[in-house]
Amino acid sequence: MLSNLQNKLLEYGDLLFLKHKDSKIKIGNHFQLVKGRTPTTNYPCQNGTIRWINSGTLTNLAFLTKKVEGKRLITLQELQKNQIPQTNLNRVLMAIFDFEVGDKLVWSQTKGIGLGLGILSFENNNPLENASLFFGLRHARKEMIQKLPLKRARQFTMIREAELTNFCLSWCSKPNIQSLLLTLLNSLTDNYTELNKIFLPLGDLLFQKHKDSQIKIKDHFKLVRGKTPPTKNPEYYQNGTIKWINSGVLTNLYFLTDKTPASKLVTEKAVQECQLAYAQPNSILISDIELDKNKIVWVSNNCSKILLGTHNWLLGGTDACDLPRKNATLFFALRQIDFRQYSSGSVINHLQGSALLNMKIDWVSDSEKQKIFFTLLNNIF
Repeated sequence: MLSNLQNKLLEYGDLLFLKHKDSKIKIGNHFQLVKGRTPTTNYPCQNGTIRWINSGTLTNLAFLTKKVEGKRLITLQELQKNQIPQTNLNRVLMAIFDFEVGDKLVWSQTKGIGLGLGILSFENNNPLENASLFFGLRHARKEMIQKLPLKRARQFTMIREAELTNFCLSWCSKPNIQSLLLTLLNSLTDNYTELNKIFLPLGDLLFQKHKDSQIKIKDHFKLVRGKTPPTKNPEYYQNGTIKWINSGVLTNLYFLTDKTPASKLVTEKAVQECQLAYAQPNSILISDIELDKNKIVWVSNNCSKILLGTHNWLLGGTDACDLPRKNATLFFALRQIDFRQYSSGSVINHLQGSALLNMKIDWVSDSEKQKIFFTLLNNIF
């Protein structure tokens, strides 16, 4: 059973592939199809240590990892005697038995597992092309079921290897998109710094695709500046319990969460007397020093009680209606801007608040498209 995150990753990959497919290829011209084999069952060897899987293992699996249990354990002797192929990293596997029932396409993220009868491995030493193949086959599944003749064998149907070899498939030939697809397939992890490599570039692509107008920032969003409590007052810092962050924290952070380390801990007295501002969930943080897209940060839903220091600016919508999706759209709009043209300073580039608020920026006005940006940002956690 796939998790919600895994399903989302596959959906985003499908969307990316559909947008950038640019040609057709014949599968056999680019990939060697290697057939799985079943070890002899009459006299099985004991004390096997190598996992072996059959075609049923792949149904609705989507991702083959080292955690997948084998149908049985076989020995190296059995493997070699029966010429059983093994999985490799970054390969596409397909179960050809009863192909029309369930999802039979799998991305291999592990090596050394024996492949049984009814499994095909698409061999190609280029991981980028393998990633493009995976999504190309997902895109072609319905067409394959309709057009490829299914051979009936005993109580199941199967796709003929020769028919599959000659099948013409939609293809994405752009290395940068192939690289993004590969990163997507190999980033099924709880480490959100890896997921940034998927969701943020994908959001940038979607923004460029769907932008349809321009807005001036100050007409839709307000700016709140952070502050630093005077260090000369020990009552602001001694025995402090409230997180406070400086602008350096934002560099390559991308997402502010409760797990983000504090620069310092301050007291409630500092909050009250210095009128310090808290980061607000589903809003945007930026640094006004050397601002670029690596210093644009989304404040996550699970972020509470983190105070903002000097040079940290909080941006949020002024319209109470649908704030999260509009803020999410602004997040990706800001990532498209080269802020150097708006900044000044002889040594360090510094952005003035008035310059930011008066910027006219590209915008996506469709509310359904805005929801996609919000979904992207909140699927990281």
